[in-house]
Amino acid sequence: MATVPLILDRIFKGIQEKIEERGEFGKVVFKFFFDYKLRWYYRGYNTPLVNKIIFKRLRYLVGGRVRIMASGGAPLAADTHEFIKNSLCVPLLQGYGLTETAACATIALRK
Repeated sequence: MATVPLILDRIFKGIQEKIEERGEFGKVVFKFFFDYKLRWYYRGYNTPLVNKIIFKRLRYLVGGRVRIMASGGAPLAADTHEFIKNSLCVPLLQGYGLTETAACATIALRK
């Protein structure tokens, strides 16, 4: 899925609104599993069971079958990048470079 940061910001905001609708318990559960997933991600591991149980419904916000996302056109905020990448369980690549010189000069995979 190719997109621009504005769309990713709207997805981020939409997910936050869905979490708010779940009430206090839903927010606490989501935060616990999101932080759990981040801890293991930074250690170099994946959390397939948590992805399947907790984050599966969020993937359906973007169709459910997205395998990779690419963002370009403007800088993407670091917190949006981290949240989208981990909550949708897909790699999120950022392309940057002058449009005049190349369609996609480089793609940075932020860890």
